[in-house]
Amino acid sequence: MRGHKHDTQDLYINGERIRGVQSCDVGWAVDETYINAIGRDAGFLGGVVEQPLTSTCDIERFMVSPTDPIVDLLTSTEIYGETRYTNGQNYIFSRAQVTSYTCECSIGSIPTLNFSLLCYGNSGGDTDIFLNQQPERDPTIMIATPNAIELNVKGHSTNRIQAFNFSLNVDREPIFKLGSLEPLEFRVEFPIQVDCQFVLHVDDYESKNLFDFICSPEMQDLSLVFKDCESGEAVRSFFMKDAKLMDYNQTGSIHEFLEATFSYKSYITNINHLKRILNGLSY
Repeated sequence: MRGHKHDTQDLYINGERIRGVQSCDVGWAVDETYINAIGRDAGFLGGVVEQPLTSTCDIERFMVSPTDPIVDLLTSTEIYGETRYTNGQNYIFSRAQVTSYTCECSIGSIPTLNFSLLCYGNSGGDTDIFLNQQPERDPTIMIATPNAIELNVKGHSTNRIQAFNFSLNVDREPIFKLGSLEPLEFRVEFPIQVDCQFVLHVDDYESKNLFDFICSPEMQDLSLVFKDCESGEAVRSFFMKDAKLMDYNQTGSIHEFLEATFSYKSYITNINHLKRILNGLSY
């Protein structure tokens, strides 16, 4: 039985190999509309493609390095990539853009860094796109673990996080002209929403009142650092400016610690700030 095992596959984005990849889902679909007309048998004339031709790429990764090349590409709409196999029958995609970026972690699991691409260029196994491959720019291997997370909220640090999710989506509207299969340009739809949810074991936190949200909503800067368990060095850091507490839930039982779930949102009106918040930098 022959097949592509995990050690015969590599993912390259803009020529650089991506590390820690656990899965890579690529593919395309054509949204075709059928047309009917009177005077025809069953009325059917044929099908026509009314929507832009696109392909998608969804990648799940472990957090294994202090350097993430995807962070530098959030402002680009000209990303190209390739899932490369040892037999040369590769899948290539082009003119892509990052549409989502997510960091997730919970007790007992390695933190993940997942992202999705939407591609407007040609995609498939036999394209006229020539790609260069090169190794990672930073060969350092640092694996973040759940027991080395620090969350800073209002100046108080805690490492009793039980679960964490940090995510953002970048929506762009493509602009076309007649006679072209690919967009001329893209317009970012602002604001860009950043979401953060975390679960903590509670010692002395007192819940805010619901009605206070209208006149005095809870807003603060949030920072989160993942550290290497051996050296204590930061592997990855994230930052949210003026994050607003939107949702709060707490649960308790006889056999469990009191847990609280917090959901924050913040809004960005400058796409260049995305690189800073995904590097844990304020602005």
